[in-house]
Amino acid sequence: MYYSEKAHEQELIACGSYFDFKLPIDLVAFLRKYNGVTFYEFEDTGGYRFLSCQELVDENRFQQENFGDDWDEHMLLFC
Repeated sequence: MYYSEKAHEQELIACGSYFDFKLPIDLVAFLRKYNGVTFYEFEDTGGYRFLSCQELVDENRFQQENFGDDWDEHMLLFC
């Protein structure tokens, strides 16, 4: 497993302010401790990982732009 450095309070505030809902308490606690973790990777094409604060914003923005009106604004992609 590969851990990222813990998220700083400014990162958590910026991440939380992007979404129209409050981030789950457990996710915030996880980000405070790890700010993302990779459980495993497979040749840069697969694996399993939890996203960091910035990746949460980037990935959710990207998917929202791709899905357009079909995007559920209450959805949160976190891994």
